[in-house]
Amino acid sequence: MSNHGDDPAFSPLHIGETAAPGLTKREYFAGQVLAGMIANPGPRPKNSGQSLIDSCVDIADALLAALDGKEQP
Repeated sequence: MSNHGDDPAFSPLHIGETAAPGLTKREYFAGQVLAGMIANPGPRPKNSGQSLIDSCVDIADALLAALDGKEQP
């Protein structure tokens, strides 16, 4: 996967002379996937909350790879 997942999802927030970078694209995409999965009453990973989190990160990574025009990791 390229470094585009580490790029900021939004413009930095400037507070005085300090810039707060905020979420990366990878973090933002994973959070959006998590919100969608929690809102969907359909099947979810059965093991634990960690399985759900891992699934969200995997989907975010696949999205970033597709946006980069590359095959899934």
